[in-house]
Amino acid sequence: MIRGSCRPTKEVVVATPIKDWTEAGPQLDVLARAIEKDLVPILSFPEGAPHTVAREWACYVDHLGALFSGKVSHTQERFRIYLREVLSKVDAGYCHQADILLHMFRHGTVHEFDPKVLMNAAGQRVGWAVYTTRGRNQSITLEDGRSFPVSHLTITRHINLSGQFALCVSTWCLVEDLLRSIDVFKTGMGNPAERTDSWNKVASELVKPTPFAFMVPQTAH
Repeated sequence: MIRGSCRPTKEVVVATPIKDWTEAGPQLDVLARAIEKDLVPILSFPEGAPHTVAREWACYVDHLGALFSGKVSHTQERFRIYLREVLSKVDAGYCHQADILLHMFRHGTVHEFDPKVLMNAAGQRVGWAVYTTRGRNQSITLEDGRSFPVSHLTITRHINLSGQFALCVSTWCLVEDLLRSIDVFKTGMGNPAERTDSWNKVASELVKPTPFAFMVPQTAH
């Protein structure tokens, strides 16, 4: 990775092939440190930078899901798998809300900046209600002074609009749970040999250059 100083960083975040599962731990530690450097500081920004946190969280889940599942190209499936099989060990809500998080957060923030509003066949809508105070269970105060309880990854009725709902999401929980999930992943989850095979399927692809017909300027040194 090259920064503005044009010097490579000391730690390379991209996963590389491993001989056995013990070699995955140090690489996952590097990834965790990247999260701590990139995401944890902005949680304390005014209003908590929820769009940035949600977008980066989705990208990390996608990457970790690939390494966990061994799925190189099935991006939606590997995203769901990481939520259901790894992050759910931190909070079962990631399993229960996996499909909503995929379509609302991953598709919305990565491709369209905003999390998507989803609508079911009955015409009911669910959007996101993000809160940036630390803790799973909080009380949010609206501009008109009304307060209502929220809990991370639970769906609640819209306080003003009938037939509309909100998925309550804590930016702090997203980041802290992501870090905890890496500790879960590092254990090998009962099958380190399978984890090693899955990791190497993806890592071997990540280290390959991508074919692209670019032109090098004659003035390039």
